[in-house]
Amino acid sequence: MIKAILFDADNTLYKVHKEKAYEEMLKFLFKKLNVHETTVRKKYEEIIADVKKHNDPKKRQREYSLSLLLKEFGSNDPRIIKEALDIFWKYVLKDLEVLIANDKIKDLSKKYTLAIASDEFRKSLEMKLDKIFGDWKKYFKFLITPEDTNEMKPSMKYYEMALIKFKMRQDEILIVGDSLERDIEPAIRFGLKALLPEDFKKEF
Repeated sequence: MIKAILFDADNTLYKVHKEKAYEEMLKFLFKKLNVHETTVRKKYEEIIADVKKHNDPKKRQREYSLSLLLKEFGSNDPRIIKEALDIFWKYVLKDLEVLIANDKIKDLSKKYTLAIASDEFRKSLEMKLDKIFGDWKKYFKFLITPEDTNEMKPSMKYYEMALIKFKMRQDEILIVGDSLERDIEPAIRFGLKALLPEDFKKEF
């Protein structure tokens, strides 16, 4: 019998549309670095492609990739990174698309213990949850993020920690996530039931 539901966040509870956010952030960087748009965009795409290969959370933070970009063009001004990220998050939050409605989460929280395991970093995850759910702590008991596991997904550590925090058996916990590789398959190997969001909506 399922007593707890552990949700992934991005593309499960909500969809993040980053196109406008990246565009506006890069426009700001073109001006600040005084470098041609195409040059900055190409270098940033190269950096992101390389950063995504790492499982080390420190190398997956946006501050890290932006610091590499600035260094490439002879700058190390942390104020530029902060301003760039402020712009980025302004548009991300503006364009968030809700995938599981607030009322649905509210109803589920009355029947099950809810929590979130995401490899989004805590500060940005909380910004998104605040935007969608307001006081999200009313519905979700805890968050598990890379700051807790020291690993990005796929990683069994997210489920090991959840088992301890829920204080339940494996057969009492359901995992809901959008990625077979990063959410579903690791959960099943760990002995948990797991559903993609579309299947979850049919059953719950």
